Amino acid sequence: PRPRGEAPELTADERRIVTEVMTGQTYAQIAPRVGMSESGLRKRVAALMKRLDVHSRPQLMAKLRDLDLGR
Repeated sequence: PRPRGEAPELTADERRIVTEVMTGQTYAQIAPRVGMSESGLRKRVAALMKRLDVHSRPQLMAKLRDLDLGR
């Protein structure tokens, strides 16, 4: 297991998604920019949230900032 507070390895797709999520826009706005359906994007974000042990999009954004991800 990864030590607490250490940033996880993100794929190129995950980095692109994270960057868009950090803009605060809706899934409907982000999905076409990352080449996914809205439901597919929601599933990918949900998987990231599970990996990062957060339960909401605001928590995800805070965690990404803390880990210096999503730029």
